[in-house]
Amino acid sequence: MVDCGGNVLAERTAAGLVDCAEAVAVITEYRAVEEGDEPIAVRGWTCGADGDTEIVVCEKAGLSFHTGQ
Repeated sequence: MVDCGGNVLAERTAAGLVDCAEAVAVITEYRAVEEGDEPIAVRGWTCGADGDTEIVVCEKAGLSFHTGQ
């Protein structure tokens, strides 16, 4: 796991590691357009928040990153 700053953590997966600048940009855009409880598409990523913890998880092509607690 890599701490990208801004409360964003990139997960190392078999597909690789997301670029931190992209992860932070996607989370920033997600927070600006977040609507409801359903996952939404942001820059080709599928992002959604866990209703209990409010941790946001984004995934695309086997890559993954999330916000911290």
